[in-house]
Amino acid sequence: MGKRKIRRYSRGCEIPIVKRKKANKMRHWPGLGGLGSPRGAAYFCLCYLYVWLRIKPNLIYHVQEPVFFRGWSFFEGFFQIPGGLSEYVARLAAQSYTFGWLGALLITLVVAGIGLSSREFVRGVTGRRSDIVALVPVVLLLVLHNRYRYDLAFDLSLFVALALAAFSTRLQHGVHRALFAVLASPLVYWSAGGGWLLFALLCGIRELSDRRYVTSLAWIGFGGGLPWLASLTIYPGTLTNAYLQLLPLDGAYQLGAPRVGVVAILLYAFVPISTLLVRYAPPIMEHIRPRYRLAGELTLLLLGGLLIHGTFDINHRTMLQIDRQARLQNWSDVLARVPELTAYDVLTVYNVQLALCHSGRLSKELFTHPHLQNSAIFLPSPEAPSRLLALGDNLLDLGYVNKAEHMLQEALEVLGDRPSILRRLVTINVLKERPAAAKVYLGLLVRSPLDRLWAEQYLLALEIDPRQEGNAQIRRVREVMVNVDYPGFFAPEDIMRQLLDHNPTNLLAFDQLMGHYLQTAQADKIVQNIHRLATFPKAFPDMTIPRLYEEAVMLWATRVRLQTGSMPALPLAGRRVSNSTQKRYSEFSQLLAAHSGDRVAARQDLAIGHRDTFWYYYLYRGAETGVPIVSRATPTIQ
Repeated sequence: MGKRKIRRYSRGCEIPIVKRKKANKMRHWPGLGGLGSPRGAAYFCLCYLYVWLRIKPNLIYHVQEPVFFRGWSFFEGFFQIPGGLSEYVARLAAQSYTFGWLGALLITLVVAGIGLSSREFVRGVTGRRSDIVALVPVVLLLVLHNRYRYDLAFDLSLFVALALAAFSTRLQHGVHRALFAVLASPLVYWSAGGGWLLFALLCGIRELSDRRYVTSLAWIGFGGGLPWLASLTIYPGTLTNAYLQLLPLDGAYQLGAPRVGVVAILLYAFVPISTLLVRYAPPIMEHIRPRYRLAGELTLLLLGGLLIHGTFDINHRTMLQIDRQARLQNWSDVLARVPELTAYDVLTVYNVQLALCHSGRLSKELFTHPHLQNSAIFLPSPEAPSRLLALGDNLLDLGYVNKAEHMLQEALEVLGDRPSILRRLVTINVLKERPAAAKVYLGLLVRSPLDRLWAEQYLLALEIDPRQEGNAQIRRVREVMVNVDYPGFFAPEDIMRQLLDHNPTNLLAFDQLMGHYLQTAQADKIVQNIHRLATFPKAFPDMTIPRLYEEAVMLWATRVRLQTGSMPALPLAGRRVSNSTQKRYSEFSQLLAAHSGDRVAARQDLAIGHRDTFWYYYLYRGAETGVPIVSRATPTIQ
């Protein structure tokens, strides 16, 4: 046997030193199964399927369209902001959202990483493993991702703060902790931005748990002072940005819903509060029987599922799907989703009406689908940035290229260098015979991972044919485009008339002019333009008149007869109103007469068979749709 170490005292006493085995304070605090268990894998799969099939990452990309370009010049800008590293990585990673399954996997992995880091921090500080701590942040994060504007950079900032805080709990030696504080602090602040505040608070709680009170106060003071110091030195800017960058406590992603901010606060406060509770509360759950634990587990899952489901706005998702398909010009898909709407906003109305125009159905189904009240069918100057791209597309298709360029340049100013905007500006500059300007935008798109191939091919095509005469879209727009705009503000009617004066065969302009007259209930102007139908024999064959135009003609004739006492001659250029429309108008008139002309009393009976008619709209416009222009996840824009 080896010699035992002896501690000698002055009086000659010799006491053997016996190494005490350090008590293992790591105890398992029962809860839900860990992610490595079968149940944990099931939870991971449920989260993945929810994000992939319900939230749909391609819609997140459609809303956010994170801009990312290869090269040092783009990366350099992220050195200049707190949390720049997380934002840079988030923009690159978010390109995967265009592939729904891959984007869902990315979000699920990051969310799971946040949950596991939360659990490991609590375990490292308290010695008790609570899997509930891992699952509550997952529920809160899914609630936030339901909003579509919740940025992946927020997730990465939170993950960096929690992961490094959890790692710090493994450092037992004081020197190691000091080195970690010196080396990790700048990295955490550059990586996490406002997430640094959470990291410093957690480090303070860790020191407090070990009864290092002075060190704990030092961490909390350092956490509050570092952003202020950074704003004076390496990150000059406002104190708000210095402290709150990448903290989801306010911003456009909330869309006017303060409750979302409450969820974000709960997310960031959960780990500190749960750490203190687990550290200082008695381990009650260790004495609960397994069957009661299972009941508690199922209850927690049910409540979490109800919270996630209850905060998801299906109607908002439908509106986003409609907008995405409209930007891709998949008009049949747009109209196929309209029956799913329970509410809508102005942008959705624009998209539906564009789909009706491009499908040749506006003159028959305008009042069957969402429409505005006594308003222009579209406004050339939008009140909300969300409409800039939709109006730019419409003006470009109409041939009003200068105004389309104005809309898209404004979108570029508001939304940034989004590839979707740059692509459209390439088309406009080719149309205006400015290939050098088009190449500037293509040079940016070459550095975009998702647009590189398209941009390289377009650059080669411009070298061969600067006017792009072989491009079908360019050729079609060039046939109808006008070169001179009206100065100042002008109405949609002015735009359509100018387009038709320049090219009478512009069917899209004619449809929108007539749709404008229908929606503003100008029956006389519809009658005045019936002769233009002959210009479009394919769209309006066999001397027919579209149903809504026929209804406007019948109403106009009735109004003239009541004013003059005689039926006017109908200026229909050889066309006639169909027998079915005449019969339907007779039924409508009889129902109204049965109520002695009382519109309020007759409304319910008239709505049964005539709700989609111009006559019904003319009487009850302003309250005729039955579907509100509002959505819980969308600003009310009327």
